[in-house]
Amino acid sequence: MSVLNHSPRILTNGLIYCVDAAAKQSYSDGSSTWKNIVDNNLYKGTIAGATHVWQGGVGAGASYFSFDGTNDEVTSEANVTPATGPFSLSIWIKVNEAGSAGGRGGVFDRNSGGAFNGVSLGKGGSDNWAFVVSGTSDYSGNRLLVDAASYPTVGEWACWCGTYNGSTSISYYKNEDLQGTDSGTDQGNLDTQGTRNDVFALASRTTSFLDCEIAHVAVYNIQLSHEQVKQNYRALKGRFGL
Repeated sequence: MSVLNHSPRILTNGLIYCVDAAAKQSYSDGSSTWKNIVDNNLYKGTIAGATHVWQGGVGAGASYFSFDGTNDEVTSEANVTPATGPFSLSIWIKVNEAGSAGGRGGVFDRNSGGAFNGVSLGKGGSDNWAFVVSGTSDYSGNRLLVDAASYPTVGEWACWCGTYNGSTSISYYKNEDLQGTDSGTDQGNLDTQGTRNDVFALASRTTSFLDCEIAHVAVYNIQLSHEQVKQNYRALKGRFGL
């Protein structure tokens, strides 16, 4: 399967990273690497513990990686989201634990201490499901943050997408629907307040792990419009029975 070329297809303009559990150019059976389809030599992901599930046809997420919430994750060899300028980040994920459970995860490259600078999309420390961009020293007061309208439904596939204009505003989407926006302090260079985690982590946040399944992750170096978010969702939703 070519996730970049089949019709309908996801947007390729500005795409810098795409891992897809159903694309054999991204993952081959028995490998310990989840490859970036855009450039297999860039941002390769090391699979730790996660189980790949091959599924043909429609529904149930097609193929995906299963993460047990104990110690499973995929980590890239470097940060993927740009330190400066606009970007967008999306993930097809099915959460298998309630918001009150102990794990954290989704997509994280945020510093685990200090200014907490960097990016996260998923379950944070307050059991919320949020998109956060922070490049400032005053993380609590000046970060850009949007909480989802509600925590993901356990056992349900959904596409979550966060977009950032490169300075003062973010938007957050579930499938085709806008969850909210935030605007405020210019975040500047996301690396200036300290070193972000030197990996781009799926299903984990440092030593905390999320019980979930992940099928597809994409990163763009542009801010996607609402219509482009819809295009990407509609291109892939049939795999998930939606």
